[in-house]
Amino acid sequence: MWTDPLPEVRARIASRELETALGLARAAAATAEAEFGAKHDNTALARIALGEAYLASGRPAEAINELQHAIKTLSREGALARVAMTEALDALGLAHGARGGPRDARDAEKAFCRAIEYRERDLGEDHPAVGIALTRLARFYSEGHFEDARAEPLLRRAVGILRRGGPSEELAGALESYAQVLMDRGADDEAEPLLQECVTLARAESAAQPSALAEPLHALATLLARRGRFVQAETLLAEAMTLATEGGEPTQASVRYETDLADVYRQMNEPDKALAHYRHALEERRELEGPDSVDAAELATRIDELSRPRGHQFG
Repeated sequence: MWTDPLPEVRARIASRELETALGLARAAAATAEAEFGAKHDNTALARIALGEAYLASGRPAEAINELQHAIKTLSREGALARVAMTEALDALGLAHGARGGPRDARDAEKAFCRAIEYRERDLGEDHPAVGIALTRLARFYSEGHFEDARAEPLLRRAVGILRRGGPSEELAGALESYAQVLMDRGADDEAEPLLQECVTLARAESAAQPSALAEPLHALATLLARRGRFVQAETLLAEAMTLATEGGEPTQASVRYETDLADVYRQMNEPDKALAHYRHALEERRELEGPDSVDAAELATRIDELSRPRGHQFG
């Protein structure tokens, strides 16, 4: 009996069991082709699963090949085929973006835009799936090609759609991306309420996974520190650091938050507090990365500068 492999493969990818995901997808593709033929919908679904597994494993060229075959099979009228093809177009856009060849940017943009077009036609212009797709295209512009001017209106629309009924994690992602685009052009006053909203959303979900609140707190604290509101930034960074070390062991995130907290104390002209946090962060950075860590060396430099007598700290 045939079973769509996509849910299981995606679950394995999400848990970073990439070899298992690849094995499941390959087996499903071979079984589907033998049972149904190369041009059957079930074979196309299996090839989408294989394409996504290849993409997650850092093999975008192989992902593109599988996804293109699936899209060709599914490119006909019919709601079920259209849903699957639209998901394949999303993955194809990501695969082209990951490969990064001379023509890949154009092909990625084309895939993302087709996915948006189909979702708008089939689901309506205000459906949450459209908001998610708009966010994906905007990130392609802003993160991959530094085209913030094209990304900003897409993110504004995506946030509006997702606020009206999208999944909270997708809304938080769109808010964060929109805030980053605004900060890139110096519009910190517009970005701040978006990051505040991210924190509110994360607090609402924090009972299930408290550590997930740490990064939104850090993002907001970074902006507040940039705006000179150091006391508020200090409070948020301290909370983020506590959340990131809930397991009792240092993490890359907790060390980053503590380093930023030390930077805040330095800007507040509290060198003793800054030094204490820099030194603790240095110990944990060496524990995580070893004595030759580049980041540890940078921390040691900051400690050395701050330990010098006043008037000679940067001499």
